[in-house]
Amino acid sequence: MNEKLVALLIIAFLVGAGIGYSASLPQISALQLDVSGLESEISTLTNEYDDLNTTYNQLKDDYSNLNNSYNDLLRAYEQLRSFFFFQDPEFLYGLGSDEIKWEGSSWNFSSRFTGDSNIQEGLATLFYNESTGDEWGGTVLVQGKLPHKWGKHLQPLEGTTKANAKPVEYVMFENKSPIPEGKFLLKVKVMVTERSYTVFGSYGEAVSNVGVDLMFGFDNANYNDPDVLKQVAIHADVILSRVAWDNSTKTESHTSDQSVISPSPYDNDTHLTLIRGQITQLDTWHTFEIDLAEIINTIFSLTKKETIRFYGAQVYTDGIGSYTTAIFNYVETTVDQ
Repeated sequence: MNEKLVALLIIAFLVGAGIGYSASLPQISALQLDVSGLESEISTLTNEYDDLNTTYNQLKDDYSNLNNSYNDLLRAYEQLRSFFFFQDPEFLYGLGSDEIKWEGSSWNFSSRFTGDSNIQEGLATLFYNESTGDEWGGTVLVQGKLPHKWGKHLQPLEGTTKANAKPVEYVMFENKSPIPEGKFLLKVKVMVTERSYTVFGSYGEAVSNVGVDLMFGFDNANYNDPDVLKQVAIHADVILSRVAWDNSTKTESHTSDQSVISPSPYDNDTHLTLIRGQITQLDTWHTFEIDLAEIINTIFSLTKKETIRFYGAQVYTDGIGSYTTAIFNYVETTVDQ
């Protein structure tokens, strides 16, 4: 009985296994098709990846070529960019000469001042003495056009270099096209022979400045508008030396590295105080090289203008409650090619 039972059980097991295997064949076939489909998709994705990688490398090469072309165009543009230059930057033609390139004058809004300018033998001497302590004033040598129809003497020069520069009404600069650092320089050689305070008035301190005022119009403003209440100009006062004397102690102090907007009591134009140097010793020549790219960028930063137009410059000594004599050997701009 037991042997028959075991035999029957074995036969039943074999029959059941055969039936189960037979039932699984369709599922196995389906799985095989799925695997085959996945392999095909993987192959397709691999080919697409290879194509995308090829396209990426091509775009990378195209970008590199475009970047090289842009840099070539930028270098070409820099070769065509215009700058301003001064006529007779070495003061070779004296006041009174038919060839004089600078016009001298003194200004103040009170009567208690003296001033004088002279150009002789390659030296420009400027003297100014303000004795009220209440009113700013100065002595200047002008080349170019003042705002508000205040006067004009010759024109600045425009060119890619000094060699090809020609007289123009103005030279334009755009905020969107900054000048490379160190490319455009203002070079000045100057000596201060005397300076001191004279009186302390309502201003509270005595001040003496020596520098170069760069005069700009901007955007669509009418630089020639005679109305001084209208803002039509930017005076970028590049100060090479500022000395102040305290009212209480009478001590002398030197200011350097300052960039601020200074309100003017005489007009509504923008006056920028851009202190870029110090002169602490009298009767000693000092040579300055001022990066005009930095100056022009500072003008755009402080004023938020989009375009500025250079109309001219004033080489000057000015102050309040002080006197100053300064001698300039040259005031020139240069371009690094």
